[in-house]
Amino acid sequence: MIHQFIFAYPRPGMTEAEFQRYWVEVHAVRYASKIPQALRYLVNTRIALPGESGDPLWCGVGEFWFESEKERIESLRSKEYLQGAVPDEPNWSASWRGLTLNTTDHTIRGGPEETRDNGMAKLLVLSTRREGLPLDRFCSYCLDTHAVKVLELPGLRRYRQGHVQDGAYAVAEAALDCVEQLWFDSVDAALAAQNSVQQDMVRADYRLFAEGRYVHTMLLREHWIIGPQPRAYDDQRNRIRINREESVSQESFLEFLSAAHASDAVLARYNHRNLGEVLFRAKNEGFDFTADEAADVIGKLEANVILTKDRDPIDGSSRLWRQMFGRRYLEYLVTRVVDRHTDEELRSLIAPRGQEVG
Repeated sequence: MIHQFIFAYPRPGMTEAEFQRYWVEVHAVRYASKIPQALRYLVNTRIALPGESGDPLWCGVGEFWFESEKERIESLRSKEYLQGAVPDEPNWSASWRGLTLNTTDHTIRGGPEETRDNGMAKLLVLSTRREGLPLDRFCSYCLDTHAVKVLELPGLRRYRQGHVQDGAYAVAEAALDCVEQLWFDSVDAALAAQNSVQQDMVRADYRLFAEGRYVHTMLLREHWIIGPQPRAYDDQRNRIRINREESVSQESFLEFLSAAHASDAVLARYNHRNLGEVLFRAKNEGFDFTADEAADVIGKLEANVILTKDRDPIDGSSRLWRQMFGRRYLEYLVTRVVDRHTDEELRSLIAPRGQEVG
């Protein structure tokens, strides 16, 4: 299994909050999640640590899981990546500030079962081995001596190390050697651990095996897009096994948008919730749709506004997408997208090909 980390930074002119929102609510759902080889997909948004000032290295971290190197390479050749995720990147990410690491996971403490919307906080610690230290000795020290010290941190619920895969060293040195992930019940618990005597021992330990100037810590909040349970992947057909009645589910999402458009109370009830909460609560109220199906409908509606109604190009210069910033995503969809369509237009856009509307 390959665990890939993607470190990203906002494009010029975009605030950190706008960047994080676009990644979680637009790019991740509409484009990156469609890459069929991805078994799990998680976006982490940065939380500023107390005392942090100046420009951060990165403002978010994406995580993908692939079954093997073969699937990872296939993902880079997929139409979903080349025609979807890649063209959208300039709309939100400064690619020249990014970094990608492919790692192998080593679970030190399994902890509680991973769930959506668990409220936990995660510390990510990046490190590079000390000059002159062989890679195998660095890895063994991380997994043994160093891990024992980290396990003493108060409030630590789960602990995992990701060691950069050997392929990164084929031509030159990798940018980093290890990605540590430490989970806590809350931000306060993570900060308490960072200020503990045990953390002082961990910091001192880094000086024995890592380059101090390359040890970097990020405090993160998780947003599951695919997972935590991996989705099935059919390698023979190069497709995800998704058994659904697509037109029915898309119609259900359209009914959900229409309900939010017709009722301020419905909009207020959902507007502050993240994607996972919206899916769960909407299903309890009779609206049964998935994130993929919602993304398909949104894409059709936005394309119709941009190309047909506004006659703009589909890129960062379109008038519609500029109206997204400063608003919660559901509010934007209801007031800036759904509101631009008649009921007949809405139904015709999701009707299966060859089916008349009326």
